[in-house]
Amino acid sequence: MGFALPNGATVFVGSKLATPVAVTGVSNAAGAVFTVANGHGLAVGDVVLVSSGWALIDSLVARVTAQTTTSVTIGVINSTDTNFFPAGSGAGSLSKVSEWTEIPQITEVAQSGGDQQYTQIQFLADDRQRNLATYKAAKSQTFTMAHDSTLPIYSVLSAADRSGDTLPLRMYVPKAKEMRYWSGKASFDPQPTTAVNNVETVPNSHENPTEHFRIDGEHWANAEDAGTIVRVIHSHPGDGARPIPSDLDRQQCNNSGVVWGIYAPDCDEYAEVTPDAIPLIGRPFILGSHDCWGLVMDWHATQGVVLNDFRVDYPWWESQYPDNLYFENWEREGFVECEPAPGCMVIMQVESAKWNHAGIITEEGELLHHLYGQPSCITPYARGYFIDRTMICVRHKDLPQEIQPWRV
Repeated sequence: MGFALPNGATVFVGSKLATPVAVTGVSNAAGAVFTVANGHGLAVGDVVLVSSGWALIDSLVARVTAQTTTSVTIGVINSTDTNFFPAGSGAGSLSKVSEWTEIPQITEVAQSGGDQQYTQIQFLADDRQRNLATYKAAKSQTFTMAHDSTLPIYSVLSAADRSGDTLPLRMYVPKAKEMRYWSGKASFDPQPTTAVNNVETVPNSHENPTEHFRIDGEHWANAEDAGTIVRVIHSHPGDGARPIPSDLDRQQCNNSGVVWGIYAPDCDEYAEVTPDAIPLIGRPFILGSHDCWGLVMDWHATQGVVLNDFRVDYPWWESQYPDNLYFENWEREGFVECEPAPGCMVIMQVESAKWNHAGIITEEGELLHHLYGQPSCITPYARGYFIDRTMICVRHKDLPQEIQPWRV
């Protein structure tokens, strides 16, 4: 049995679509092939909104898994059953999602609909009624957001509410390591609900659920302008939930430098977390936050070198994603290729077709790094597993020759 909490999930709306690519036919196959014109411009990894004569895939949102000059394959579509996918009737179009906008500051989630509907019949010989399944009720999902009319999502949802257009959506759930796609129509009310001593909130309705907690940068800046921030308080809702800080809670508390409060309404308990220094060794792994590039950034900060943050919260090194972050960014960040020495960064390729891991050579010639799913640590490097997987050794142009103390 496997399960994962949705905590830390991020939700985005497809806010801009490219010109639709006409589809003249779709194959009946496990991994349906869409016939398109030469020069269609779609690539592997692109996310598309499907329009099709087949009702079961009309308005589907999915990734392109293969392509040729005149075809596009979407691997998640199994159209082999011609009872549901009549041959020759799947034509339509594919619209690439060219821009995504986050739905931030979600405070509550509610869901309704989706349940099976029935009609009752009874024959003369029956002594009780029979249920015949008819249809499933339409599903709606209501997201409540902390109100901030300056957020980009407001204009996106307002426009979708007026037009009635179908919106592509995506959600990455880090604990499940899943990227999920769906579509829906937005019903957006920008008028906040106001009550004394309560944060103003605004409801946002979609068709699928998620959970997310994030303080928008604009809100944080406004609070700092108004005075001194003394607490960041959020809730742990749900049956049996307790105010026990997660690794992500502790990491974000440390980053903010402010005491965090956690309230669990189910048990009516409250607890606080105090920020402390974040050690480079022994920190838990949190993709997009406490990961290998996060460790490299923080180590260089102890040496007075500031690096840009290109971390993401999804497994970009997997084949379905187009990103190749280390390969694309090491030179841009000011690193130059060199022979291995203390303070150098080594970039490795670990169980992937991409350069997907990095660490720092210590003064003793060992490797300071943060491997996926494990605490950050120092391991031997001169021979063995990691040196065999090293693709390049580089050093930042601004790094001093004499390494400053960095162990806490």
